[in-house]
Amino acid sequence: MSARNPILIFLILLCLNVNGEFAIDKKAFLAINGCRNSFFDGASIVLSDVAVIPNLIYVYSLGYGYFRDKSDALNFGKAGLLTDIAVMTVNQTLKAVVKRERPKFAIPEAQGDYSDGFVTRIIPSEKYSFPSQSASLSMSAALVFSTVYPNWDKYFYTLAILNGWARIYRAAHYPGDVLFGEVLGFGVTYGMLAILKKADNDMDICKNKPRLPIFSISGTF
Repeated sequence: MSARNPILIFLILLCLNVNGEFAIDKKAFLAINGCRNSFFDGASIVLSDVAVIPNLIYVYSLGYGYFRDKSDALNFGKAGLLTDIAVMTVNQTLKAVVKRERPKFAIPEAQGDYSDGFVTRIIPSEKYSFPSQSASLSMSAALVFSTVYPNWDKYFYTLAILNGWARIYRAAHYPGDVLFGEVLGFGVTYGMLAILKKADNDMDICKNKPRLPIFSISGTF
């Protein structure tokens, strides 16, 4: 049996029993969520919002490319935002269909500072747990940035994984939500990048490696 089969089986079982008492997922959640200290408290707050940063970079890149006539920055921003839209559309559709309650509200022992905020009032499906949109977007960004800056791929994927841990630590998601979200984000993004390349060869993400002034570190990639 290959190493991927246990993960596949886990995801299938999760989908079939996502609203039920899925003992493995609950036990894994309690093990991760229950391991607490002050350092983790602070780190989880920062890492939980990692998924937002790539969106800001995409928007900045799009604007910079448009106003400075830099096609590499423009195409990079376009590709990033289009993949984000695709990932969020699939994610929100699944949330609305599955309607899995977040562990913070479903498990009495859950610890963490997660609470439904302003976003849930605008997007009602955001109050649900499965799959983790944050994990999906983080993994999507990891694939996009790793494709453009392959020498830094281990850092991008590490941040994506840590984002998933932070969401569990703050009681926003079960491990299964995060794992499925990461697979979903990677798969949708991989497909979108292939579609964009086929539709317009200039949108091939590998050909667009922007040098953005506000992010001078990018010049060393």
